Amino acid sequence: MKVPAWLSGTWIVNEETAVLGEDFKTGRIDRSPSVFMARQEFTYGSQKDRQGGIWHYIGAPYTSKTRLTAYQEFHQVKEKQFLVANEAEVQFRTLMTVVRVSNLNGRVADSFQQESITSYRPLEDGVIALAASNKTFDANGRAVFQQNNEARIRRYKHFYETDKKDGKNLRELFLRYLEANGLSNLIP
Repeated sequence: MKVPAWLSGTWIVNEETAVLGEDFKTGRIDRSPSVFMARQEFTYGSQKDRQGGIWHYIGAPYTSKTRLTAYQEFHQVKEKQFLVANEAEVQFRTLMTVVRVSNLNGRVADSFQQESITSYRPLEDGVIALAASNKTFDANGRAVFQQNNEARIRRYKHFYETDKKDGKNLRELFLRYLEANGLSNLIP
């Protein structure tokens, strides 16, 4: 997926603000902002084309981790679909299984399915805004809870080409992708 230059690089989130919480079982809605620790590092962009465009390897399925105050979340991402990717916004939909492990005793505290719609927008050089809607589902596929979060995120490292990751040759996959999609003119 081609991504705008402003999203390229490695980013660190330290905290997020919950701006909406909706419990679908009780119908209760909470709109009072609540700041919470949510430490996560993520990278966008792995290859650069002949014209300087930056491309990201989606690579689903994959695993990510977020450190929260009371537990750590491990996300087994099953699907990641980019909905928008332009100079004003990048938005994607992610389906995952979440396993929460307690920081107190190291035991699994919870596990559930989650759908996230996440948007990033540039604020200034090296700073982006995150808006995420996270909906959790029970074992029968019924929506249980939705939480909308916002955050201001800073770039930790600038973009650098990554040829290999998780045992995959990203360079080779990128070149094959460009050829298969009639974009041979972009091969570096």
